[in-house]
Amino acid sequence: ILDARFSLRETLELMPVPMMVIDHRDRITFANAKTAELFGYTVKELAGASVETLFPVHAERVNHLTVADDGVENRIANVSTTQTLIARRSDGVDFPTGVNTTNYRDVNQILRIAAILDRSACGEGERSDAELEHLARLSSLGELAGSLAHELKQPLTAILFNAQAAQKFIESETADTAELLYVLD
Repeated sequence: ILDARFSLRETLELMPVPMMVIDHRDRITFANAKTAELFGYTVKELAGASVETLFPVHAERVNHLTVADDGVENRIANVSTTQTLIARRSDGVDFPTGVNTTNYRDVNQILRIAAILDRSACGEGERSDAELEHLARLSSLGELAGSLAHELKQPLTAILFNAQAAQKFIESETADTAELLYVLD
Protein backbone atom coordinates (compact mmCIF):
# COMPACT_ATOMS: atom_id res chain seq x y z
CA ILE A 1 0.00 0.00 0.00
CA LEU A 2 1.31 3.44 -0.91
CA ASP A 3 2.03 5.98 1.83
CA ALA A 4 0.36 9.25 0.80
CA ARG A 5 3.18 11.23 2.42
CA PHE A 6 5.90 9.34 0.55
CA SER A 7 5.95 11.87 -2.26
CA LEU A 8 6.42 14.78 0.14
CA ARG A 9 9.20 12.98 2.01
CA GLU A 10 10.96 12.01 -1.19
CA THR A 11 10.73 15.57 -2.50
CA LEU A 12 12.08 17.07 0.74
CA GLU A 13 14.95 14.56 0.84
CA LEU A 14 16.05 15.74 -2.60
CA MET A 15 16.19 19.39 -1.52
CA PRO A 16 19.73 20.81 -1.25
CA VAL A 17 18.87 22.62 2.01
CA PRO A 18 17.89 21.43 5.50
CA MET A 19 14.12 20.71 5.43
CA MET A 20 11.77 19.21 8.02
CA VAL A 21 8.06 18.60 8.61
CA ILE A 22 6.41 19.43 11.95
CA ASP A 23 3.04 18.11 13.11
CA HIS A 24 0.34 19.70 15.30
CA ARG A 25 2.03 18.34 18.46
CA ASP A 26 5.24 20.26 17.65
CA ARG A 27 6.98 16.97 16.78
CA ILE A 28 9.31 16.49 13.85
CA THR A 29 7.66 13.93 11.59
CA PHE A 30 10.41 14.08 8.95
CA ALA A 31 13.85 15.66 8.62
CA ASN A 32 16.03 15.30 5.54
CA ALA A 33 19.70 14.32 5.66
CA LYS A 34 20.79 17.97 5.35
CA THR A 35 18.89 18.79 8.56
CA ALA A 36 20.54 15.91 10.42
CA GLU A 37 23.94 17.06 9.17
CA LEU A 38 23.37 20.69 10.21
CA PHE A 39 22.24 19.82 13.74
CA GLY A 40 24.55 16.84 14.36
CA TYR A 41 21.82 14.24 14.85
CA THR A 42 20.82 11.22 12.82
CA VAL A 43 17.58 11.28 10.85
CA LYS A 44 16.23 8.58 13.20
CA GLU A 45 17.04 10.70 16.28
CA LEU A 46 15.13 13.66 14.82
CA ALA A 47 12.02 11.63 13.89
CA GLY A 48 9.48 12.20 16.66
CA ALA A 49 11.67 14.70 18.53
CA SER A 50 10.22 17.97 19.78
CA VAL A 51 10.92 21.07 17.71
CA GLU A 52 12.18 22.54 20.97
CA THR A 53 15.19 20.19 20.73
CA LEU A 54 16.46 22.18 17.75
CA PHE A 55 14.91 25.55 18.55
CA PRO A 56 14.76 25.99 22.36
CA VAL A 57 11.97 28.28 23.58
CA HIS A 58 14.33 30.19 25.87
CA ALA A 59 16.51 31.20 22.92
CA GLU A 60 16.75 34.78 21.65
CA ARG A 61 13.44 34.86 19.77
CA VAL A 62 10.07 33.27 20.36
CA ASN A 63 9.73 29.98 18.53
CA HIS A 64 7.06 30.26 15.84
CA LEU A 65 7.71 26.92 14.20
CA THR A 66 4.73 25.29 15.83
CA VAL A 67 1.38 24.83 14.15
CA ALA A 68 -0.93 26.74 16.45
CA ASP A 69 -4.57 25.73 16.32
CA ASP A 70 -6.47 28.81 17.36
CA GLY A 71 -9.84 27.40 16.39
CA VAL A 72 -9.61 28.48 12.76
CA GLU A 73 -10.47 25.27 10.97
CA ASN A 74 -9.54 26.22 7.47
CA ARG A 75 -6.07 27.81 7.71
CA ILE A 76 -4.61 28.91 4.39
CA ALA A 77 -2.28 26.14 3.19
CA ASN A 78 0.13 28.49 1.40
CA VAL A 79 0.98 30.89 4.24
CA SER A 80 4.75 31.32 4.54
CA THR A 81 6.76 33.01 7.25
CA THR A 82 10.46 33.78 7.35
CA GLN A 83 12.14 34.49 10.67
CA THR A 84 15.45 34.46 12.48
CA LEU A 85 15.67 31.90 15.28
CA ILE A 86 18.43 30.64 17.53
CA ALA A 87 18.98 26.93 16.95
CA ARG A 88 20.88 24.36 19.02
CA ARG A 89 23.14 21.62 17.70
CA SER A 90 23.43 18.21 19.36
CA ASP A 91 26.65 19.35 21.08
CA GLY A 92 24.74 22.19 22.81
CA VAL A 93 26.16 25.01 20.67
CA ASP A 94 23.61 27.69 19.74
CA PHE A 95 23.70 29.35 16.31
CA PRO A 96 21.50 31.80 14.35
CA THR A 97 19.26 30.49 11.58
CA GLY A 98 16.88 31.85 9.03
CA VAL A 99 13.79 29.63 8.98
CA ASN A 100 11.08 29.69 6.35
CA THR A 101 7.91 27.78 7.24
CA THR A 102 4.95 26.91 5.06
CA ASN A 103 1.64 25.33 6.08
CA TYR A 104 0.72 22.11 4.29
CA ARG A 105 -2.60 20.28 4.65
CA ASP A 106 -2.15 16.50 4.74
CA VAL A 107 -5.43 14.54 4.89
CA ASN A 108 -6.83 15.50 8.33
CA GLN A 109 -4.05 17.67 9.68
CA ILE A 110 -2.04 20.77 8.97
CA LEU A 111 1.69 20.21 8.88
CA ARG A 112 4.47 22.78 8.78
CA ILE A 113 7.29 22.46 6.26
CA ALA A 114 10.42 24.29 7.43
CA ALA A 115 13.47 25.23 5.36
CA ILE A 116 16.50 26.21 7.47
CA LEU A 117 19.44 28.47 6.62
CA ASP A 118 22.53 28.41 8.87
CA ARG A 119 23.40 32.07 9.51
CA SER A 120 26.31 31.44 11.88
CA ALA A 121 28.86 32.55 9.27
CA CYS A 122 27.42 36.06 9.05
CA GLY A 123 26.63 38.75 11.61
CA GLU A 124 23.07 39.01 12.90
CA GLY A 125 22.46 42.47 11.51
CA GLU A 126 24.37 42.04 8.24
CA ARG A 127 21.90 40.60 5.74
CA SER A 128 23.22 40.97 2.25
CA ASP A 129 21.02 41.10 -0.81
CA ALA A 130 22.30 37.64 -1.75
CA GLU A 131 21.15 36.22 1.60
CA LEU A 132 17.71 37.79 1.27
CA GLU A 133 17.41 36.37 -2.24
CA HIS A 134 18.49 32.96 -0.88
CA LEU A 135 15.78 33.11 1.80
CA ALA A 136 13.24 34.02 -0.86
CA ARG A 137 14.35 30.98 -2.88
CA LEU A 138 14.04 28.79 0.23
CA SER A 139 10.51 30.07 0.67
CA SER A 140 9.73 29.18 -2.93
CA LEU A 141 11.27 25.71 -2.46
CA GLY A 142 9.04 25.06 0.55
CA GLU A 143 5.95 26.10 -1.37
CA LEU A 144 7.04 24.07 -4.39
CA ALA A 145 7.59 20.98 -2.22
CA GLY A 146 4.06 21.29 -0.82
CA SER A 147 2.57 21.77 -4.28
CA LEU A 148 4.50 18.85 -5.76
CA ALA A 149 3.43 16.55 -2.95
CA HIS A 150 -0.21 17.53 -3.49
CA GLU A 151 -0.01 17.08 -7.26
CA LEU A 152 1.70 13.68 -6.93
CA LYS A 153 -0.64 12.47 -4.20
CA GLN A 154 -3.81 12.84 -6.29
CA PRO A 155 -2.93 10.48 -9.19
CA LEU A 156 -1.17 8.02 -6.87
CA THR A 157 -4.32 7.77 -4.76
CA ALA A 158 -6.44 7.13 -7.88
CA ILE A 159 -3.99 4.44 -9.05
CA LEU A 160 -4.08 2.80 -5.63
CA PHE A 161 -7.90 2.74 -5.55
CA ASN A 162 -8.07 1.30 -9.08
CA ALA A 163 -5.54 -1.41 -8.21
CA GLN A 164 -7.49 -2.31 -5.06
CA ALA A 165 -10.73 -2.46 -7.06
CA ALA A 166 -9.10 -4.73 -9.65
CA GLN A 167 -7.78 -6.97 -6.88
CA LYS A 168 -11.26 -7.33 -5.34
CA PHE A 169 -12.73 -8.01 -8.77
CA ILE A 170 -10.17 -10.78 -9.38
CA GLU A 171 -10.90 -12.33 -5.98
CA SER A 172 -14.65 -12.41 -6.60
CA GLU A 173 -16.22 -15.65 -7.75
CA THR A 174 -17.98 -14.00 -10.68
CA ALA A 175 -14.87 -12.38 -12.17
CA ASP A 176 -14.86 -12.15 -15.96
CA THR A 177 -11.17 -12.29 -16.92
CA ALA A 178 -11.76 -10.98 -20.44
CA GLU A 179 -13.63 -7.96 -19.10
CA LEU A 180 -10.92 -7.32 -16.52
CA LEU A 181 -8.19 -7.43 -19.17
CA TYR A 182 -10.21 -5.04 -21.35
CA VAL A 183 -10.61 -2.55 -18.46
CA LEU A 184 -6.93 -2.75 -17.46
CA ASP A 185 -5.74 -2.32 -21.06
